[in-house]
Amino acid sequence: KIIDDYSITCFSSVPSILKIATSFGEPPKRRTLEKIYSASAPLDSLTWNNTFKWSSGISVNNMYGMTELASWITGNQKNLSAGFQENAFDIPWGAEVKIVKENPSDLVGEIVVSASSLMSGYFNDYESTKKILVDGWFKTGDAGELTQTQLLLKGRIDDMMNLGGQKIYPEEINQVIRMHPKVLDCYTIGLKNSAAEAEFGIGSIVIVKENQKVNVSDIQSFCKEHLSSYKIPSQVRLLESMP
Repeated sequence: KIIDDYSITCFSSVPSILKIATSFGEPPKRRTLEKIYSASAPLDSLTWNNTFKWSSGISVNNMYGMTELASWITGNQKNLSAGFQENAFDIPWGAEVKIVKENPSDLVGEIVVSASSLMSGYFNDYESTKKILVDGWFKTGDAGELTQTQLLLKGRIDDMMNLGGQKIYPEEINQVIRMHPKVLDCYTIGLKNSAAEAEFGIGSIVIVKENQKVNVSDIQSFCKEHLSSYKIPSQVRLLESMP
């Protein structure tokens, strides 16, 4: 209603608000809306598609940036013609990006950014500043891969699971399970016992769509079609809603 009442042309928000708008809000009727942007959190395919339908065919621009850089540094505008791809962004503009890897052979490492808009530091917090600003580079805490055409976001470094020496990012598994036609959402964690520091398995909490039926083996079989064997969740819990 607000979009129609004020002839709004640009809607910039976060995925959680897009979910609320598309679930409970009436679609805009006057067709004044021209652009939609999403940032601040991962945008999943289901929310992208629902927003596309809700807005009568406006492609959602998924943006990547952070407060410390005062702006977005990239989005997915160039690749929308090929369809939406979760956590995939164009080569950054207005900023220099590199991937800091633990080992030279690794594809994935921490995304670090340098830009003229980069903050000088956190106000009155030298200790926090020196942890994330190193020689003019900002350590984002995000894990990613940089190809010739895209910046691929894998998840948060702190969320990485170590399963027998294999590095696994929960968001990669979430992304696959959310592709299942009967799944609404998914949350993946590493499984530990009280005595172990490293994970012994992978657990996924799967929210099933209303009036749909799916079992654990269906989810695991679907994962096997899209993921390496060591990334298959060993435990899956099916729920109708997140507790």
